Parts: sequence; C-alpha cells; structure tokens
Amino acid sequence: MNADAHDESWAAWQSTPWGQLRYRVMAQTLRTCVGGPSTPPLRVLDVGGADGADSIPLAALGHAVTIVDRSPSLLARARDRAAAAGVAVATVEADLDDLPRLDLGLFDVVLCHNVLQYHPDPDSALAVIAAHVGPQGMVSVLCPNPSGDVLDAAIRMEDPALAGTLLTAGTIESVTFGTAMNRLEPAGVRGLLASNGFDTVSQFGILTVTSYIANNDRKYEPDFYAALERLELELSDREPFLRTARFWHLVGRKA
Repeated sequence: MNADAHDESWAAWQSTPWGQLRYRVMAQTLRTCVGGPSTPPLRVLDVGGADGADSIPLAALGHAVTIVDRSPSLLARARDRAAAAGVAVATVEADLDDLPRLDLGLFDVVLCHNVLQYHPDPDSALAVIAAHVGPQGMVSVLCPNPSGDVLDAAIRMEDPALAGTLLTAGTIESVTFGTAMNRLEPAGVRGLLASNGFDTVSQFGILTVTSYIANNDRKYEPDFYAALERLELELSDREPFLRTARFWHLVGRKA
C-alpha cells in the first residue's frame, strides 16, 4: 500500500463512529491536562500529528500549535482543518528523528500519539521527544494497548487462539497501515518517562468499551452513539476500565 492509500485508509478510520469517539475522548483528556480557554497560551508540538485532529482543538483554545509529520498530504489536510476551524497552525514536513536538527526550541506540551509503536527504537524516540519539553512541561503519549489487542481478538473477533498468541507477541500488524508495530506496555513507557525527567505520570484509557462491541451497525445509530460517548467519557479515567481500553494514554509532567 502506497503513502496516499495509507492516508486514505487513516481518513476512512477517522470517519467511523469509533474513530470519532477516539478523538472526542482524547479532546476531553487533553483539556483536563492542558486546561480550558482561560489557560495562558502554550506552545504545543504535535509529533507525527498527521492531519492535526488531536492538536487543532488545542489551537482553537488559543494555543500555538506546530504539527510535524512526514506526509505532505496529511499536513495539507491539517492546514485545511485548521482553516475550517478558524485557527492557524504551523506545519513542518519531517519525521520524529529529524527533530534534533530542526531547532524548533522547547514546548510546553508535546503530543506523540500513535507514533511510538512504529519507531524501531522507542527508547531513543522518547528521549528525543523529552528533549523538546520545556521546564514544567507536559508530554502526551498514546499507543494501542496490548491488553486491548487480546480482548479485541477474543471478544469482537471471537478468536481465542489468536488472543492466546497475542499474550506474548512482541509485534502486531496495523490493520490501517498494513505494517508491523511494537506492542508497548504502559508500564514500560511510564519507566521511560520517569528516566527522562517526568516525575508525575497520569494514565487514561481511550475506547474502553466501544471497540469490543462487535455490532458496528449500532454505533451508527445517533442515540446509541451518544450513550457510548457519555460512557466512554465517564470511564476514561476510572479504574479498572482504563487498564483494558483499546488505547492507553499517558501524560507526563516535568518537575
């Protein structure tokens, strides 16, 4: 699959009810951590930010957003999305490994969503990210949850054999991008954040129940979708539900 096909596949996933819910819940958790409209403007770096679906809502709150991504077509969509929202964002065509040479400076908030699992060396990638977070700054990391992979195979796919295999699998194929990705446990990334100077780490769960409902048709029903959204927002920061969500979301703060 070529890059344009990957981008189209990503856009198709975003348009589904479960894709929309992923962004709705993330918007809430980011507002909880970053603050609402009364928060002083912050510098926000969105690494691998694609079309800006996570960071443009922060721009709408008055923050200065820079989106770094290697896909020119996705960056073009980010600029279109920002224009439609009536805000401006800076876009940089580059990869995570290019950050040290770009001289972008330090940021108050750095987003690294659905990126770390694709990097061959997550430890060094997180160190690069951490180097761009200023004093008392915040980093937000989102990755697929290995526990969620197991539950998805067993419950939605009804494939207990696959679920058993996934208990110890180090990688899994991305359905959207058709490539292998590392299965990163939140506990391991917590440790990496601590070793890079983030002394407080909060965890959230994104899509705690939606992905395990096999009947996708119901998710297109407005009343059912609305009820799902209310439940997802309630469960995103509640134990034990956040532990088995489809994605884990860690927010680290520097001392």
